[in-house]
Amino acid sequence: MANLIATSKSGNDWTHVDLLKYCIKLTDLPFRTFFYPLSLTDLPPLPHAIEPFAIAPDHTQAPDDGTYKWIHYLDLAQDEPEGIAVDVFADRLMHLLGYDQGRRLILIRHPIPSVFCGIQYSLTTDVCICDENEIILLLVKDDETVHRAGGKGDAEPTLIASAIAAFQRNNNIRKELGFRPVEETMFPGIVFSGTFPTFYRIKVAAKLSQAIETGTYIDTVTEVYRHVPVVPGLQDAGMKDVENRHALLRYFIAFKGFLP
Repeated sequence: MANLIATSKSGNDWTHVDLLKYCIKLTDLPFRTFFYPLSLTDLPPLPHAIEPFAIAPDHTQAPDDGTYKWIHYLDLAQDEPEGIAVDVFADRLMHLLGYDQGRRLILIRHPIPSVFCGIQYSLTTDVCICDENEIILLLVKDDETVHRAGGKGDAEPTLIASAIAAFQRNNNIRKELGFRPVEETMFPGIVFSGTFPTFYRIKVAAKLSQAIETGTYIDTVTEVYRHVPVVPGLQDAGMKDVENRHALLRYFIAFKGFLP
């Protein structure tokens, strides 16, 4: 690791090489460990209000206008997973499931000012949830590498970079409000591949953030926990598959528990 040179680079362009530079390691966890103390048999039932969305096979067969719209957003994200379709679906889905309860906000393409290797950047999230003070609580990335070529970083590294940028920004907001900055935050994160989610718990400590701000080396390993849901159908079908959708909606309800 000592031979790696940390050069200035926006978190928008991070790849897995950048994770290695800063000793960031992805660790897959089974459901029980990731969602402890829940087990798969403890997944919460679906609220009655979203049952029509969970079981309608297609938006043309929706029983009401609201369900028609939810499934149409899903179809667009699954069938045309480019541009903003996945982000809009993620926004609508989290609203449907109550991720923005109270004064929380769901924001799309929200810029986060951040410092990487001494250079000021504006890192753009695909979707994020923040509180009334714009403290970022949860981050979402669309896996653009599935359907788009170019110079963008992979979804996982850019999600993690977004969490580091959010840690910096959140502490700056706390200082402005007269509160002490925190030493560590665990950010819930989601990567969407079309409409199939992978869930993350991203721990960002002040020591890691400072190393990235200054472009200096760090020998402390940071573990990012990942859970890939087990679904009855094909992963590539995402939530368009009705059985997958029903299962994944229950995962999303369980994951909401990680919001502070």
